[in-house]
Amino acid sequence: MTRHNRGIPRIAASVLHDGCVSTVSTILTSALVSGAVAIGFEVVAKPRLDARKERILTYFRSRQQFESNLQRLRVTSGLWSNYEYPSDISEESRKQLDGERERGFQRMDDVSKELVDDLGFYSLTYFGKNLPRLDTSIPALISRYVFAVRGILLSKRTPEAKAKAVYELTEPMHSSLFGGRWHLVKRAKAPFGLLEVLRKYESPDSSGSNQADNTGNESPPDGNPRPAAPTS
Repeated sequence: MTRHNRGIPRIAASVLHDGCVSTVSTILTSALVSGAVAIGFEVVAKPRLDARKERILTYFRSRQQFESNLQRLRVTSGLWSNYEYPSDISEESRKQLDGERERGFQRMDDVSKELVDDLGFYSLTYFGKNLPRLDTSIPALISRYVFAVRGILLSKRTPEAKAKAVYELTEPMHSSLFGGRWHLVKRAKAPFGLLEVLRKYESPDSSGSNQADNTGNESPPDGNPRPAAPTS
């Protein structure tokens, strides 16, 4: 073998050695970069992402709770707004229904208190959002609705009038925010109906004064007319 031929294996071995060293160096560099990125993500980015995730989950939980409260008010007020006792009901059954009726109104009162207490959470989930073709924001509508419902339940209206008013407010409120997507027309009209009902119950003529019966006597909250004052 000539001197020239003997040098070829040495050159090949040198190239192979340099290639192996370069490959190992590349692998180590990639591993170090990946480790640094992973550590940086765990230390810097992950806590922020976890906090953002929890904030988003809190928003959606608040919305779900708000919808649940609206459903309770809508069902309960709709049930007792126009309820009439059967003509052949027994006295015992009437007492049981009276107890259920009282429990229903107490439930509406409890839900309205919860709405007032958690109003900030409910409104915050819609911060900066408006309903289509309306100049008012969703948080403003929610606030007006909540205080209108609470004011009605604290007013001197009869229980039936309270339930009817709460239902008139709650039905469009629920349809505006949580109406089914397949009810597009109803959902589009609901905000305008809500504003109309809000103006109705926010007006001075609807301040919650006692309603007068057809004899001119005011009806107390229990719905039973007071006896007429004796005449001289």
